[in-house]
Amino acid sequence: MRSAWIAVWIAAWLPAAASRAETRVVTSDADAGAGTLRAALLAAGAGDAIHFAIPGDGVQTLFVASELPPVPEGVTIDGCTQALAACASWPPSLTIELEGSGATPGASGLRVESDGVTVRGVVVNSFPSHGILVSGANATVIASCFIGTDVTGTLDYGNGGSGILLENATHTQIGGVPFEGNLISANALNGIVAGALVARTAIRENRIGTDATDTATLPNGGAGVYFLDGALDSTVYDNRIRANGGGGVVVTGATTLLHEIRNNRMSSNGNNGIDLIGEFFEDANDPGDADAGPNRLQNWPEMDRATFLAGPQQLEVSVYVPTDPANAAYPLTLDFYRADPDGEEGEVPLGTASYTEADFATGSVVVTLSPEPGRIAVGDVVVATATDFEGNTSEFSDDAVTVPEPAAWLAGLLAAFSLRLRSAKRARGC
Repeated sequence: MRSAWIAVWIAAWLPAAASRAETRVVTSDADAGAGTLRAALLAAGAGDAIHFAIPGDGVQTLFVASELPPVPEGVTIDGCTQALAACASWPPSLTIELEGSGATPGASGLRVESDGVTVRGVVVNSFPSHGILVSGANATVIASCFIGTDVTGTLDYGNGGSGILLENATHTQIGGVPFEGNLISANALNGIVAGALVARTAIRENRIGTDATDTATLPNGGAGVYFLDGALDSTVYDNRIRANGGGGVVVTGATTLLHEIRNNRMSSNGNNGIDLIGEFFEDANDPGDADAGPNRLQNWPEMDRATFLAGPQQLEVSVYVPTDPANAAYPLTLDFYRADPDGEEGEVPLGTASYTEADFATGSVVVTLSPEPGRIAVGDVVVATATDFEGNTSEFSDDAVTVPEPAAWLAGLLAAFSLRLRSAKRARGC
């Protein structure tokens, strides 16, 4: 009887609790006082939304003098509600700017320390420490923000730390569909850092190290994305990662596993596009792939030739991955890219192929891809990655291949066939 009464009470209370959620409107660009963002954060309760209606045309810059209160549980900060903001396409037009050049030492722009927070459509720049700090929180969403640039996404107004720092955080979503991506550039340290006890992070459709239009670079001083020892189980998909000083995506630490890094467009990053810190610079493949380390130091694909026929739009690559099935979960997924101008990082995705245990037993196999027109041409360089079934992605292949002229490829194939035929005849005593 008592259980039934409790169930009735909860059912009656939940709608009432939901109805208490409020929309709190920021009407002042001052640092403190009625109508300010600081006041809204102090007053907000679980499930509230913080919107903006600051009078005046154009960009509204909020000069933050001291660290703002943490964003409360379940609260959404939505800068896209300010007049003239537009967040339904890329690049967004953002009109709420949090400027921290005058903030107290060590201040970060926004702090998320509770679950279920969404930050959308704000510019966060010039803070002494990080742009956005997520600590001890679950299910945070950061979308359509510029972190480290001006409101146009073209000037360096970098934060003194990293753009986004995650610590003890789970199920964080940074970006999303294309128009929900973030611009995370020009920060003094890294673009995004995931530390120990960070798990299940989704990083998708962001621009990291470039300007909003990808016509110029705005590098982060460190890596574009940095996974520290103990970070687990992330997806880094469909991002533009360019010119960052410390590399594109860095994975370090023996227990840093299950980071799936696929279909990104990387170029001109310092060090490596993908760097699994087992050795300095590229890690050499080991026979059978029995070694351990970040992303279990998954071996990269070894390629010996590529051919491209423009008529049928067909790319063929001969590839072998020296990973014994005893040392990785099969099948592997191979991602092929046209390399950046340095011939080291995958800048233009070309297609994907499955690599099975039977393929490993065969040795080199030929995979056929159908890249979109304009993505590959004779003279281009092809690189590849391998991702095991659990989601550990390798570095880019260290033996990139150049697509030759079709006539040159055919001549080489005929020469190899002729040599093999002569060898067979000698073996028969002919």
